[in-house]
Amino acid sequence: MRKRGYLLSIFAVLILISGCAETEMEEESLPKVEDILSETEIEEMEQTPIEEPIISEEPVIPEEPEVLEEQVVEETEDPNLIAHWKFDDDGMDSAKSNHGNIIGGAIFSQGKLGKALYFDGVDDYVDFSQETVDEIGSLSQGTIAFWFNYESLLDKQTLMPIFYIGMESGADNMYLIEIGHSAGDGATSSPNPNDKKIYSTWIKNNREPFLCYDSTNNVEEDKWHHFAVVVGDDGNTGYLNGVEITNRDYNFGDANAKSFLNSIPVKEQLTLGHGRSSFMISPDFVYYKGYLDDVRIYNKPLSSDEINELMQ
Repeated sequence: MRKRGYLLSIFAVLILISGCAETEMEEESLPKVEDILSETEIEEMEQTPIEEPIISEEPVIPEEPEVLEEQVVEETEDPNLIAHWKFDDDGMDSAKSNHGNIIGGAIFSQGKLGKALYFDGVDDYVDFSQETVDEIGSLSQGTIAFWFNYESLLDKQTLMPIFYIGMESGADNMYLIEIGHSAGDGATSSPNPNDKKIYSTWIKNNREPFLCYDSTNNVEEDKWHHFAVVVGDDGNTGYLNGVEITNRDYNFGDANAKSFLNSIPVKEQLTLGHGRSSFMISPDFVYYKGYLDDVRIYNKPLSSDEINELMQ
């Protein structure tokens, strides 16, 4: 059978070659079938039926490729991070459920890390529920850290509040992080456009601040800066752009004080971009103008290395 199939194939090829018409090969002498095969072999080829290929009725199912199990790497949650407002598209807290309510039409724009929230200095701020006020206000130690980029309003107002927790009205009970802190003559306040330092200030019971320090040097406007307030068993400190402010100036208190947010006796509201200071400096609530990004609150004092990691 193999021989017949072989002969049949040769025969078919030769017929095809001999049937090619009007080509350059007409001038060449093509071999004839009779020249290659004997009469007996030709007769056998002609009498051999052509076997049709066997086609399976069952469909051929391709083998499925091996699927490798997808390795899902879960982001490690920091149990000490109790609030994290990224401000990429909303005021949601990505650490827990301390979500913010954006007031006044503050908009999202290009920030330091992804997007940031821009405050117009007129009526924009972020407000939080009393439940969040109570949780964050109970911290006896911790860290507040954020990126900011401000536009000065200090020719019109005595300060620009970034972070505020305290009374809604009445007696002075508050903690705030602010740019500028003009006290005027000590009895009345007036704007001081030349004071662009960043301050961390604690005030209670309608008195002078019991703890307040500043960055010593002015903070440049229209530029991104990272600021962190840290309070722990060793006292308090501040970091600007990842560097501890070792030459910070204490207007009240000292570096050994361990006061944090629970040191404020009455806390009715927590806001970003909206706040006030003592009645001598800013008796009325005022606003912040500029960007805020990646605002974090921890229930522990972060180390220098940990603060620098936040800036990556």
